[in-house]
Amino acid sequence: MDPIDCSVLIIDDQESDRYYLKRLLRKANIRGHVTEASDGQQAIDYLAAFNENKLVHNTSFPPNAILLDINMPIMNGIEFLAAFSTLSEHTTDYQEIVFAILTSSVSEEDYERVGRFAFVRDYLTKDTLTVEVLSNFFRSRIATM
Repeated sequence: MDPIDCSVLIIDDQESDRYYLKRLLRKANIRGHVTEASDGQQAIDYLAAFNENKLVHNTSFPPNAILLDINMPIMNGIEFLAAFSTLSEHTTDYQEIVFAILTSSVSEEDYERVGRFAFVRDYLTKDTLTVEVLSNFFRSRIATM
């Protein structure tokens, strides 16, 4: 399996889940810079500081993909999506980011609320996440860009 070089922003309040995702990314041969945020507000602040982060991270900013949990304190995933939508209205810098919801929630209501954001490409549940599922997401969504 050829490597895919891309940058990823993982937004999840559980450190163990972020660690597990990073391990799955390596096993799926997804290479590149990985940034972590423990809630939506931290992630929005990171993305909003475009000029600063572009200087620091150069080609790995903005991220190619965002893996987003829904249930988090401070700013949850749905609130993050709304804030990101507002942020991205004012610039074209974020149009190429590919989003996947990565959650333990199987709530139909959550699925419908996420569906209002056209830029979200996939809704993956943590209990079914494997190297193959993650690899397929990146190979179908990122490698074809």
